[in-house]
Amino acid sequence: MGLGDEIVAAGQAQRIYEQYGTRVLIVDEQRRPRWHPLWEGNPVIVRPVEVSPVHRVSVLPGYRLDVQQGVPVS
Repeated sequence: MGLGDEIVAAGQAQRIYEQYGTRVLIVDEQRRPRWHPLWEGNPVIVRPVEVSPVHRVSVLPGYRLDVQQGVPVS
């Protein structure tokens, strides 16, 4: 995915954080946690190594958004 997709993911994470008050884990098409250096310092996006209650967000090519509430990071 390109930088535009990573920016979209960060924007979606911010929206979800504002709506639900929980941090967000970005996952790939296979629902595996992922990380991009562009998100460094963004307090609403959870690094895959962190453990806390979060919303899990898949940002897929074509901007299909999939949100799963309260999925713990494993």
